[in-house]
Amino acid sequence: MENTPTPIWRPISFLPTFAQLIYGTLQETNDQLETLEEARPKPYIMDDALVARVIRCYSETATYIPIYKEQMGRWERLDLTADQRREVKRLKTQVQTLSKVVDAILSLAHELKENTIDAILRKDDAELTVDVLTGKIPSPLADESLRSNKSAWPASLIHRFRTSPRTMAVTRTSYAPCLTIWIVSSS
Repeated sequence: MENTPTPIWRPISFLPTFAQLIYGTLQETNDQLETLEEARPKPYIMDDALVARVIRCYSETATYIPIYKEQMGRWERLDLTADQRREVKRLKTQVQTLSKVVDAILSLAHELKENTIDAILRKDDAELTVDVLTGKIPSPLADESLRSNKSAWPASLIHRFRTSPRTMAVTRTSYAPCLTIWIVSSS
């Protein structure tokens, strides 16, 4: 059984309140999408719980969009003033935009959940190495802020495993809140 909200259809006098609701929700979803886009190149800064919360929240928001659209349709069928008709038309556009932004957030959150810090920590060393080397997981070393601030990396957490002189050793280095892999040449 689907957990669909039961709509309460509002009279046109509810239009200003509804407009505030839609504009506020759209602003908040745009802000959230921007934040998630910033995390795209470094999904390891997020944990499973955070991504799950985003998916749960915006999946719920998505269930309200058809209700918003139906409310707009009901109001459009009324005998409205020119200002009301203009506002309903503007709100319909905003609801369409909201729908696209919510879909983008959900899509990006599902993409990010594959490489959260928790997902990375569940991988064995070989799988993690292959994922970084093939580009499936972005390397934290590609993050300029981490590369340029090596003093922020706790030395006690950096472990180098050396092998024969002509091979390469994969070193797993942890630093809050993410995990990184170093490829270092043995000498």
